[in-house]
Formats: sequence, structure tokens, C-alpha cells
Amino acid sequence: MEFFGKVKGFMFSPTKTFDASKPDTLRDALKHYLGILLIYATFSSAISGYLVATMGLGAVTIYGRLAQVPVHLLQGFGASGAILMFVMMVVSGVIVIFLGSSYFHMFVYAFGGRKGVIQTEKAFMYGYTPLLMAWIPVVNIIALIWSIVLEVIGIRQLHEISTVRAVAAHVAAAIIPIVVAFVCIAAILLMRGTV
Repeated sequence: MEFFGKVKGFMFSPTKTFDASKPDTLRDALKHYLGILLIYATFSSAISGYLVATMGLGAVTIYGRLAQVPVHLLQGFGASGAILMFVMMVVSGVIVIFLGSSYFHMFVYAFGGRKGVIQTEKAFMYGYTPLLMAWIPVVNIIALIWSIVLEVIGIRQLHEISTVRAVAAHVAAAIIPIVVAFVCIAAILLMRGTV
């Protein structure tokens, strides 16, 4: 299936498209993810660069807050800041997808997913398809929610586990860092004697 065919499939028929992508290699999934990431980074950095050039950093800061784009990278760099932002978004996007999916795989495995870490990585790479629209303010919130739903569907289909187990793995992976952060903050406050 070609790139835009997969985009359409993951956006509108995710179960069927994840089933069809079971034989895909990690390289296939990475190529899809890189296509998504390059489009997202291009639009985000181009819009931010344009806003800085025409309206100043204040306008781009508002866009950055609404679209969750790291516009602080543009500060002090002028037009070259948009290029820097593009490069940083692509590099960090590749690093984050591998680290994040590897982290999540521990929870997928704990909840019964036994098809291997590559299937989890594929679920996340394909699950990020809504990132295509994440550069648009407000739409980015819908894209984030749909991306989470796609990750759950991908884990369910590629690991052949129940929806409940896929959701539980996702929730557990999201909650544990929050709990650890609260425990660390409480410990720091207790050590300072402010609690």
C-alpha cells in the first residue's frame, strides 16, 4: 500500500489497515513515520518562520502554544531558526519514537503482548499518522487523541491481544511516570521540610 493509501487507511479504517500491515517490516513502518514526521516538521517550522518574519516572536509564540510547536528554537535565530526547528523536530521525533515505543513495550509485554518489540514500534509509528494535521491549532488536540486511539488499536491488532489489555498497557505506561514524578516531588518537599 502506498503512503497516502496507508494514511487514509489508518485514519478511517485502522483495524483493517493494521491487519494488512502485520507483514510490514520495521523499515516499512519507519518510512511511513518519516513521511509523516517530515510533513509535520515542514509545515510547523514554515508557519513559525513566516510568523516570526511577518509579525514577530509574539505571534509565533501564540501559534506555538496553540499548536504545541517548539517555537522557542526560533528566538535569536531569525529565518535560520525555522531550519533549526525543522532539523530538531525530525531528529527528536526519530529518537522519541524508538525510546517511547521501547518503553511502552514493557507494558505491552506485561499485559500479554508477545509478538515482539518490533510490532510495538510499528504500532506507534503507524499510530502517529494523525501527526499530519498536528501543526494546525486546535486540530492538534483531535490529532493527539486519535493518535492514542490508533496506538491502542495497533497494539491490539499487531500483538493479537484484547482491547482491554491494549488499553491497560497504554494507561499503565502513562500513569507510572506521573506517579514517579509525584513521589519524587513529595520526597524533595519532605527533605526540604515544606510538607
